[in-house]
Amino acid sequence: MAQAKQQADAANRAKSEFLAMMSHELRTPLNAILGFTDLVMMDAIAPQHREMLTFVRHSGEGLLRILNDILDFTKVEAGRLGLAPALFAPGPFVAEVLALWQPQIAEQKLTVNVHIAPTVPPWLVGDRQRVGQVLGNLLDNAIKFGEKGAIDLHVNWVAPASLEITVRDRGIGVADMNQLFKPFVQADLSSTRRYGGTGLGLAIAERLCRLMGGQLWAISQGQVGGYPPSDLSPAAVMAVQPGSWFGFRIPMEIAAAPDGQASEAIAVPCKTLQVLVVEDNPVNQRVLRRMLERLGHGTALVANGREALDFLQGNYCDLVLMDVHMPEMDGLEATRQIRQSQLQGQLYADLPSPLPIVAVTANALAGDRATCLAAGMDDYLSKPVPVGILRACLERYAGS
Repeated sequence: MAQAKQQADAANRAKSEFLAMMSHELRTPLNAILGFTDLVMMDAIAPQHREMLTFVRHSGEGLLRILNDILDFTKVEAGRLGLAPALFAPGPFVAEVLALWQPQIAEQKLTVNVHIAPTVPPWLVGDRQRVGQVLGNLLDNAIKFGEKGAIDLHVNWVAPASLEITVRDRGIGVADMNQLFKPFVQADLSSTRRYGGTGLGLAIAERLCRLMGGQLWAISQGQVGGYPPSDLSPAAVMAVQPGSWFGFRIPMEIAAAPDGQASEAIAVPCKTLQVLVVEDNPVNQRVLRRMLERLGHGTALVANGREALDFLQGNYCDLVLMDVHMPEMDGLEATRQIRQSQLQGQLYADLPSPLPIVAVTANALAGDRATCLAAGMDDYLSKPVPVGILRACLERYAGS
């Protein structure tokens, strides 16, 4: 028995190490593909070139979603996916999720009708990222199979304390509800080659809802699948003809608005920063440098943690973007030594104290963020990093 357990543990460790390696090796080139695509599209280019680059970006984003689906499903199944509740505003949150899917919505010539009930609180506490992932998977499903022009998205507040979001399409419907939330199964089993995808999206959404204490259900052709709420009426079920209706409810806390912020803050122009980029991959060095230059910031480039320490002993920067896996000295050890050296007065005297250090890494498995923060980093960005995400990160530190 003990030997069998050791063998199982060893197999799980080997699987985790393999997934970590594959995630890193795929995210590193994706960072260059998506990063340079975004940068070129920010220039004035011919319409036909913009169209081709749009297809490149969509394809890269599709590959990234597949990678994330596989990793997230593995983490959920292994019980290693944690939650991070935080304050968020439901209205802007829904708008941001829709914006991510707008290119696919436009490509399919669909319209999305959004209805937010007046009873929905302006501020809630929940895991914004995971709720967004559930909603994104439902939108992905509706976009793929919603063939008749419109998607309806309703946001409601269900007493005493649950956020409910439903997505309805007018597409092909679901043939077999019993298979719907099983992994690697398409919503329409006869259409795998037509619609593509891993078949993991709805399986992940259902498991994430359960992890957050909620429920996910589906209605199609008079059938109900998943975990429907007790107040779902038979009339509502029969009304979903044609198409499909997916919904989820997740318990959440109502929260007060942040101090001095009754609504989403208006963006303040970011001051110019001097940024040290610590990255061993020459292509990703160029991606980050071009992004920073486009955002109006100065840059210095070094290839590993040892070079970063040498640089900081005699040079100024406002912030460090730190890779993790590098030769000679990795980003975790470099961060620890930077923190210790600054406390001992061994670095350039005019550096901000403490010096902001942000991980920019292809490590995206469970625990990677916590590992970076435990080493002394202030923030964590997972490759590939869109320009907008990088800008938002820099703006947080520009005002501090």
